[in-house]
Amino acid sequence: MPPPASWNCPGDLELKDSTAKFARTLGLLLKSGLPIVPALNIARASATNLIVPEGIDRAVAALSDGSTLAPALAGTVPPLALQMIAVGEESSRLEELCFRVADTYDGEVRRPLRTALALIEPALILLRRARRFRRARDAPGDLRHQLQGVLSGRRCNDLAASERATPA
Repeated sequence: MPPPASWNCPGDLELKDSTAKFARTLGLLLKSGLPIVPALNIARASATNLIVPEGIDRAVAALSDGSTLAPALAGTVPPLALQMIAVGEESSRLEELCFRVADTYDGEVRRPLRTALALIEPALILLRRARRFRRARDAPGDLRHQLQGVLSGRRCNDLAASERATPA
């Protein structure tokens, strides 16, 4: 049975991260006045996912043939990003909506990572403490004797003194 749609799979998070990087870079390049095709070619390098650069290459070819950007990127970026890019093209605010796409997907990547860290952190703390306790239990010397003294009800100084008085 596949995981629920609300669960983020690692591939889904990676695509969202790559989309955010691509959209932010594209927005910056468009805001600086670069035409769309050169901006896409430069923004292509910021995409970390293997699928996104290939889709950008197809989009550049489609734009050269007269298509618009959003349909050319179909299948490359998530549907919400496509819709936002389409709105940006229609309203002549593409760079602004590229920044919104980037902010949206940055948040969608950051949230599950924080949740995973919040779940893993207590387990790591418990494992570390268990390891310290095991190391202290197995270590010869004063700490072990002190623990034995505490468990037997004697004071640590009395235990150490009795051991020094007893020849080994």
